[in-house]
Amino acid sequence: MAGKKRSEREKKERLKEQKRTWIRKKREKMTEAELEERRQKDRERYKKKKEAGKIKSIKDYTPRMQKTIRKSWRERAKTHRNKLKLLKATEQRLINDETPPPSPTSQSSTPSSRASLGRRLAERNRRRLKIENKHLRQRILHLENLLANKRMQLLRTRQPRNIINDGLPETIVMGRKRKQIENKEAVRKFLEKDECSRITSGKKETITKNKQKKQIRFLNDTMLNLYEKFKEETKIKMSYALFCRFRPFWVLVPNVNKRNTCLCVTHTNMEMMVTALKKAAIIKENSAIGLVKSICCAGNLRCDCLARQCNFCKNKSVNLNKYPNDMMITCERWITKKITTTIKGQVKLCQKTVKESFSSKSEVFVKIFLEDKLPKFIKHLLNIISQHRVLTKIKNELADDEALLHMDFSENYNCKYSAEVQSTHFGGSKPQISLHTSVLYLRGTDKISINSFCTLSKNLRHDPVLICTHLKPIIDHIKYKVPNLRTMHFQSDGPSSQYRNKSMFFLIAKYLSKELGVDNIIWHFSETGHGKGAPDGIGGCVKRTADAFVATGGDIPDFEALVSCLQEKCKGIIILPIDDTYVDDISNILSTSTTRPFTGTLLIHQLTWNKTNPDVLHARRLSCSICETNQICSHHEIGLIYLTYKQTDNIPVLRTSADSPSEYSESPHSEYDIYKNPIATTSRTSIDFYRKCYGSDSSSDEEIFESRKQTPLRENVINTKRSDGNLQSRSNNTSSDEENIF
Repeated sequence: MAGKKRSEREKKERLKEQKRTWIRKKREKMTEAELEERRQKDRERYKKKKEAGKIKSIKDYTPRMQKTIRKSWRERAKTHRNKLKLLKATEQRLINDETPPPSPTSQSSTPSSRASLGRRLAERNRRRLKIENKHLRQRILHLENLLANKRMQLLRTRQPRNIINDGLPETIVMGRKRKQIENKEAVRKFLEKDECSRITSGKKETITKNKQKKQIRFLNDTMLNLYEKFKEETKIKMSYALFCRFRPFWVLVPNVNKRNTCLCVTHTNMEMMVTALKKAAIIKENSAIGLVKSICCAGNLRCDCLARQCNFCKNKSVNLNKYPNDMMITCERWITKKITTTIKGQVKLCQKTVKESFSSKSEVFVKIFLEDKLPKFIKHLLNIISQHRVLTKIKNELADDEALLHMDFSENYNCKYSAEVQSTHFGGSKPQISLHTSVLYLRGTDKISINSFCTLSKNLRHDPVLICTHLKPIIDHIKYKVPNLRTMHFQSDGPSSQYRNKSMFFLIAKYLSKELGVDNIIWHFSETGHGKGAPDGIGGCVKRTADAFVATGGDIPDFEALVSCLQEKCKGIIILPIDDTYVDDISNILSTSTTRPFTGTLLIHQLTWNKTNPDVLHARRLSCSICETNQICSHHEIGLIYLTYKQTDNIPVLRTSADSPSEYSESPHSEYDIYKNPIATTSRTSIDFYRKCYGSDSSSDEEIFESRKQTPLRENVINTKRSDGNLQSRSNNTSSDEENIF
């Protein structure tokens, strides 16, 4: 009969046992010197392995692994002690059972032979017991595995027991866990309330656990305060620890480093008003976008729907629940105020944007919301969507002789050392470096090619002169890449102190056009508060790279060190230091300008220049990819900007559609009815109305007011526009509630 076939595990155990026996026998034959030499080699081998990291100390493991290792040590020590006890007991039993009775001592007896016999018997019994214990351990392991399999089969075949009769088949009896599940659900519903947590709006702001994807919510208060509020509202007895354990995984504690710091004022104020109306149970929508979608066609927001020209939804209105007219509604808002402050002993008036709370009667609040704030917000959304779609189309349909440059200023970089003394760290001795980031889009062989740029300057100014200085090396790169360039597109955000002002308009026509040598220049401005894009990603990458270099022991004390670091580390971004010698040349060109501010500058979202008429710029409300650069846009035209400089005095200082009503009286030049009212007005009352309707920018408006004081404009134009009834300014007799709130 063939022997029982051994398993792979048994074969490995047998080989290990044979190897241990061979090593033991070999060491028994060694002398003391050889044993000491062997031990020394073993110690050296162990030391090398430990230095190489192949052998870890107990402190190198995680607390959980340390607990597991120490447990195995205790088990092995216990096994070793039991083995020694068993061996000692076996030897004692053998001595007691097999030792013959004492016999008279004689000269012929051999005590040494009896002792050696006892040792041999003890050794034989030890081997036999060792083999027997080994077989027993294997048997126990086999039975434990078999028991585990049977237990799993039992769990799989066990059917859930239903205690309730067949009369209530849909009722689930939860037994002892019913109360726990109910409490957990109560905590979830409580923490998901809008007054306890706020939901995020980003499509990537989600969290997934156990294949369950949820939108992230952030707590509005501490867990301890919410726990006290939960007990007062629900009257449920629960410990604070259990309340924290029942918090849903998608309701997170906010982190100050992850807060939103670049929000759009229009969107944020609108969201606050919608939240206040929702809390007062006047509307059912939870967000401003949801409210706009409720009065538009289903699906994505379309420009026709937002312009209220869609035949299906133009008559839709917001559904309001019944509410008392004298109910007080409390709301928050961001507002820019002129605040008196003391700087170095002098009292100065400065502007600050602060968040404040106000209250109003529901009747006034709803009226202002529906008649003023909601139409402005819809127009704001229309600008965002229209700009995004047109710019995406232009980017995807670039011709071989066209290019698009998307640019933006990044936050200045503070030079730093890897280790600093206290006076350096808290002092103001560390220099700053200005970063201007750009992304260039060109038509490649089969797809759009993208080049990333970051220009650096010691000059911290962000005015039009420095913008053109930052663009100078990029223009040289563009001319090298596209020798036959005819049309150049620029895309930027629209701050009036940087890109959207009369100085920049002048430099577009008198400097950038000559540097590029193109036929057309088209400048696109993003909607206010929505200028984030690819250049911001470049700025983040550059600053993270520099900070990582400092964190690993490097120093960036000055401009040259930062340029060297970025040119070495950022291979995918073209790093260009700026030559400040161009600043004076561009400043001299700008000094020849006598162009006056353009009334309605904040409404411009596209400027076009054509070499056939180099002293004229076309200003448009929105970007248009259909009309030519040298013609009046039939969709979004605002007016013409005539550039003047010291060499000529016969060209009008500034012309708009308001200054020449006969030129545009037959055509409103707006694709959407929402824009058909005149924009470029001249009176102080009209400018006040413009500021209320479309927001204000302090620097641009003050320039407009000062220029209007110095140069009186034609009263007949103002009267003509007022008589048309297209422009209705607010009366000074506005109710006090409206003036106090909005």
